Formats: sequence, structure tokens, C-alpha cells
Amino acid sequence: STPCKHPVIVLQDVAFSDLHALVEFIYHGEVNVHQRSLSSFLKTAEVLRVSGLTQQGDANERDE
Repeated sequence: STPCKHPVIVLQDVAFSDLHALVEFIYHGEVNVHQRSLSSFLKTAEVLRVSGLTQQGDANERDE
């Protein structure tokens, strides 16, 4: 049992908009991201190891 009824997870240097878009991608398999936000979005996906969006994740899927 967790001592706190409402635990908080801190994702340092992760913008809410990137996290929101990643959750949308995970649930729907696609997402629209503004060009100006793409770099940040892909960096967040890589840090959180979301497969299907980064080169590293795609390479690991091919190896399996």
C-alpha cells in the first residue's frame, strides 16, 4: 500500500503537450504534432522509450 493517497510522478523536462501527444499516440496509433514541436516530442518519446517513434525503438523491434 502506498502511504500517499494521491502519488505524484515527476517527469523532469517533459512538456505537458509532449506527454499529451504521446498518450494520444499510444491509444490511437497516430498523432498530429506541429513541426515546431516535433523535435521535443521525439526526444520525449525516446526518453520514455515509446516504441514506434524513434530509430532506436524501430531497430529493437526488427531484432526481436
